Amino acid sequence: MTKHGVQGVSGSRINGVTIELKQLNAQQIPTVVQTAITQTIDLNGDGLTTPNEIGLYSFENLSPGTYFVEEVRPSGQLQTTINPPPIAIVAGEVYVGQLDQSPLPAGDPRLIFEKCLAFGNRPTSSYGFKFHDVNRDGLFQPTEGVMVGVQFTITTINNMPVTNAFGELLTATTTDANGFFGFENLLPGTYVVTEVLPPSMQSTTGPLARTFVLNRHGRLGDR
Repeated sequence: MTKHGVQGVSGSRINGVTIELKQLNAQQIPTVVQTAITQTIDLNGDGLTTPNEIGLYSFENLSPGTYFVEEVRPSGQLQTTINPPPIAIVAGEVYVGQLDQSPLPAGDPRLIFEKCLAFGNRPTSSYGFKFHDVNRDGLFQPTEGVMVGVQFTITTINNMPVTNAFGELLTATTTDANGFFGFENLLPGTYVVTEVLPPSMQSTTGPLARTFVLNRHGRLGDR
């Protein structure tokens, strides 16, 4: 295998991500045999850095055999692409995640394209929805309208300020024209989202403050 990319948020490439190369051991369990760190590699030797030369990794001079390639997900990121299928390498073959990263010319029979070798990531987020519960049953009905401009705040479970994956402070947000609100690029952790109840209104869907756990896979769990 040769150089492949790790794709990040908004199409940007990410350096410093660990990629593991595995093979089955005697117990048929995938075991790490090599690791690589994504980095900038000057593919054409011109001394300049272009976008397709960032976030690359490689495993070179491999013996023939079957390999598994997996990403070690960066903290606060979701993997948005599937892991590649097992890759059976024979002598002289070169697998690439993008054709412009190959040391072989296009059309060379030893060149094999496997798009899953380019991993994608994005930060985790939390979203909610606010509606006018006319019949007070706690459920949204198509005939009930959404509520615009309602404020929601977010804190840690210890009532401390929240900083997202990019170091930005998150405090409050309001519902949009469709009744939705969101806190984006959250790191895994436990958070408290609280509604600032509009005047003369009552909550029909439970307490104003909701605690949830956001795990490293981006799944939400109430508590």
